[in-house]
Amino acid sequence: MFKAVLDRAAARIEEAFSHVEGSADRIVKNMGHSFQAIMAAHRDEVLMVMQAYTIAEPPIREHVKDIYRSIHRTIEARFREADVHHAEEEAAKFMATGQFLVVIEVLDMPEMYLFKREPEK
Repeated sequence: MFKAVLDRAAARIEEAFSHVEGSADRIVKNMGHSFQAIMAAHRDEVLMVMQAYTIAEPPIREHVKDIYRSIHRTIEARFREADVHHAEEEAAKFMATGQFLVVIEVLDMPEMYLFKREPEK
């Protein structure tokens, strides 16, 4: 049952990322906005997926690895389509940043945010 809940939540994340578009110089920012939107709409589910790697039970751990690989492939594919150089590495960096943002969110430490909102025009 837990795997099914994880799958549903991960599918939401992948669905959001799979529709992000933008040029090579905009897609990372657009992906970030997509991540923020999915966090706002489904915070608990996203946090569950992003923290599920901490579960030590081998079948769950393997399942979570598959989820992370799939999300990475989705992001990498969008980056490749946008002609991002080193798409695989950039996708990994994007995921690492997302993971850090989840830690900040869970610990309620907004002062640690790496990014500031763009000034409104």
